[in-house]
Formats: sequence, C-alpha cells, structure tokens
Amino acid sequence: MEVLVVLYKSGLPLKEVFELFDKRADKYREVKGLLQKLYVHDESTDHVGGIYVFDSKENLEAFRNSDLAKSIGDAILTSLIITAIVYVIVTTVGIGLVGVRQFADSDSPLATAASVLGNPVLVPMIIFGVGVATLSVLLSDLLSSSRTVFSMARNGDFPKFLSQMKNVNPVNSVIATSAIVLTMVLTGSLVQIATLTSLTILVYYAVTNISAMKLQPEKRLFPRIVPIAGLVSCLGLAVFLPQQQWIWTILLLALGIVYAIIRKI
Repeated sequence: MEVLVVLYKSGLPLKEVFELFDKRADKYREVKGLLQKLYVHDESTDHVGGIYVFDSKENLEAFRNSDLAKSIGDAILTSLIITAIVYVIVTTVGIGLVGVRQFADSDSPLATAASVLGNPVLVPMIIFGVGVATLSVLLSDLLSSSRTVFSMARNGDFPKFLSQMKNVNPVNSVIATSAIVLTMVLTGSLVQIATLTSLTILVYYAVTNISAMKLQPEKRLFPRIVPIAGLVSCLGLAVFLPQQQWIWTILLLALGIVYAIIRKI
C-alpha cells in the first residue's frame, strides 16, 4: 500500500474549497488502484489538500502521470500567476497615484496612494483590510514556525522539551516561538523586523527552489525551469537589499551553523 499527501494553501474561502472537493470526488472514484482519498484541512497552518491511499506503487506512479494529478499543479500555478498579476496591478496603480519616490518612502504605501483620491472612508478601509490580511498571515506563519521548531526538536536539533505534545499540540514549541516573536515586536518596530527578515525569507525560499531542482523528474509537479526561475528571482531580489540586512543575516546563519556544530559534538 502506498500513500501520497498533497497540501497547499488556497486563496478561496474554506467552504468554497470543500465545494470544489465535492465536485471532483467522482473523478477520483474512477482512478485505478485508489483505495481511499481523505480531504484534509490543517487549522494550524490553513493548508488544505488530500491523502491518497493506493494499492500499489505502480498505480500511484500512474496517477502521478495522469491528467487529473497534473491538474493539481496547474491549479497551484494558476493561483500564483493570478496573485502575481493582482500584486503588479495594485503596485502600478499606487505608483501612478503618488509617484515612485513617495510610494517607496511611505510606511503604508497603499494608504498613502488611497489618500489622494479624496474619499475619507477609503483609507481606513484599506488599513483595516491590510491589518486583517497581515494578522492572518502572521498567525499561520507563527503556528507553522512552531511546527518547524517541534520537528527539529523531535529530530534532536533543538532541546527535547520543545517536542512535547499536549492534546495533539506542540505546546512548548508554540510558547517558545510566540515568546521570540513577542520579544522582537516589543524591542523594535514592525518595519525594522520586516527589514531584517527580508533576506532570511529569500534565503529559505532559495533553498526550497534548490531542493525542488534536485527532485527526480517523476516526482516534480512543475518543469525544472520553474524552481530555476524562482532561485534566480530570489538572488535578484537579494542583490538590492541594504547592506545591514546582509550583515544581520550572515551573523544569524553563522550563529545557526555554530549551534549545529556544537550539537553534534
């Protein structure tokens, strides 16, 4: 018996996601060798997806190469393209309203751009919407980071007490991660934190793209050119970041390397 797990984030409301699952259910009933498919939603990270149980490795590989399986990757790629287009349109409109310099120098560029339209309700609406979106991402990232800490503790990279569970939740890793984030927020501004973490985010995205490039051809959802383009994009953006970010990121990576060496001694 072979098991395949597919997880992803969707921009659609959860109700609509499961409605789409229901519409596609009949197609999966026709898949050869598929014994069971479970639809899942991880509340801690807001990932959705499916767990596929096959009767043999041959039928699993046949499913991977089928048009039905490839449509999953196509859907993910389509959502990424749509998101990128929306970002470009919003940025273009904002720059068109206030100019490049003012848009770049503003701590809240969307609100600054909206302020020139003369509608007193528009700016509070944008601030509220951005706040909700930011808190949503922060919550999912905070919980997913705690799971990373939990996994590393379970593998011996962090102290074992961080891998302790309570009611199927890694309580200690959640508390530790939350404490670190709270300390950063209380000791610096959100703008400073975002500035200092930009390069680290690009680093782990670059590592993710390198990992995707090393996958065997039969295990890839996308052609190899996609992670190559992602890696080039990460490196291209990193070049334009301030020197201060490079210094802090190099120090942080060096600290991580030293810690890893000490743990192995």
